[in-house]
Amino acid sequence: MSFTSLAELLAAHGAAASAGVAVLSAPGALYRAISSDAVYVKNTLVVSGLIGEDGISTRLDLTAFTDLAFIVQAGATLELRNLTLLLPPLPTKTTTGSTASALAHVIGLEESGARVLLAGVNMVMATQSDLFTLTRTLCTPEDWRYGTKELQVLRGVVLYGNGTMLLGLSSDGSSPPPDAASALAILVNTSITCEGGPPPPPWACSATYVASADMLRSTAEEMLSGTAGPVLLSLTGNVTLQPDSWDGGLVVRKGQQLGLYGNPEPLRAVQLDFAGIAGAIVAESGRVLLRQLVLLGLPYPPNVDSPKELFAVWVHAVFTGR
Repeated sequence: MSFTSLAELLAAHGAAASAGVAVLSAPGALYRAISSDAVYVKNTLVVSGLIGEDGISTRLDLTAFTDLAFIVQAGATLELRNLTLLLPPLPTKTTTGSTASALAHVIGLEESGARVLLAGVNMVMATQSDLFTLTRTLCTPEDWRYGTKELQVLRGVVLYGNGTMLLGLSSDGSSPPPDAASALAILVNTSITCEGGPPPPPWACSATYVASADMLRSTAEEMLSGTAGPVLLSLTGNVTLQPDSWDGGLVVRKGQQLGLYGNPEPLRAVQLDFAGIAGAIVAESGRVLLRQLVLLGLPYPPNVDSPKELFAVWVHAVFTGR
C-alpha cells in the first residue's frame, strides 16, 4: 500500500502526523511512503504493526527517504513496535562519526528531552554492504562490552535484547544539540539484517556469550570458521578448561580476532582457568584479547626457547604460532 507521504500513511491508520497511535494492521503487508517529507513528532507517536502466525511482521518502507523520516522534538516520544523497517542506504558520510548506527539517518532529534523506543522491530538494511559496514563498526574488540542477551551478532544478524543506538540530529541547527543520553534510542527485542535475508558467510563479526569450557570451544570454533572479522565471547561465569577434552589448541588464524570478556562489575569477577594447558589457544598471526578476566592455571613448560618466553607470565597459555 502506497501513500503520498509518511504523514498521510499515519493519518490513514489512526494517528495525526505529530501524535497518536497508528496501527498498520495487516501482518506481512507493505506500507510505503512515496515522498521523503519528514514527520515532526511533537507529542507521543506510536506506530505499531502486527506479527502474523508465520512470524512475519508488518513492513514499513522508508527507502524513499534521503534524509530523516522522523524528527522528534523536545518532550516528545516516538515508539515503533512489531514492525519490519525497510531502511534507506547508509549515507556516504555519517553525522555519528565512527559510532555504529542503523538509525541516525532515519530518526533524528531537535534537542534534548525526547524519547525513542523500538520494540519487536526488525530493521532491514538496504544492502549486505551496509550491514557489513554497520557490524564491522559495532564489533570493535577494544570497545566491546561484556553482556549476554543484551547484544549478540549471530550468523551475520545483529540482535538487541535490550540495548541502545545513536540517533541523528535535525539539520536546522536552531536548537541546542541533544545530550548524549537523549540521543539514544532504546532497542528491545530488535534485530538488524539486510535485504534478501541474513547474509552468507564470511560474516563481519560474531558475538555471543558462553557458560562452560565445552561451550567456549564449540562456539568459538563455529564462529571463527564463518567469520572474517572479530569473534567476541562473554563468559557468564567461571570457566575451567579440561585437559582430557580440550583436544589441541583453539586456532585463531591469520587476520582473525578472538576476544574473551569477563564481567567488569565489582565483586563479580570471572575466572578463566587454563588448567595448565600450554597452547590452549593458538594465534596463527591472529589476535587474542582477554579482558576483565582472572586467569588461573597458567602453564609454564619445562623447556623455553627464548628469554621472552622465560619471563612471560601467560604467553604459554596462548601460543603465537605452532
